[in-house]
Amino acid sequence: MLALFAGETLRTEPSHNVHVDKCELNYLDWSCRYQTELNQRHYSAIMFLNDDFTGGQFFFAYRGNHTAQLTVQPKCGRLVAFSSGQENPHGVKAVLQGRRCVLAFGTRWTNDTRSYPTTRQGNWSNPY
Repeated sequence: MLALFAGETLRTEPSHNVHVDKCELNYLDWSCRYQTELNQRHYSAIMFLNDDFTGGQFFFAYRGNHTAQLTVQPKCGRLVAFSSGQENPHGVKAVLQGRRCVLAFGTRWTNDTRSYPTTRQGNWSNPY
């Protein structure tokens, strides 16, 4: 997913509120409500595609008060990868000026090799 956030000069609210990628977070007790479409993601990552903007820092949040515990400064080409569960609440600070472009993606981890075919079946040929 490509995310673009355009900045406004006096903006103070986050560009992306504190959340976790694997579940819907309950902000009162930090519990998770799992949904099929979210529960498939085990690891998440974002890559900064530019750094010619002000604000827009990615941050990991303290549980309970949503403030930044660890802030990642934007730098073109920088990759931030993390597990997607409630152990990594995160957000994006307000973009104050310019346009923030990132590539966001998620993946899953499984030891279930049954989901991957071991032999090719059907009319398949390698053209190379």
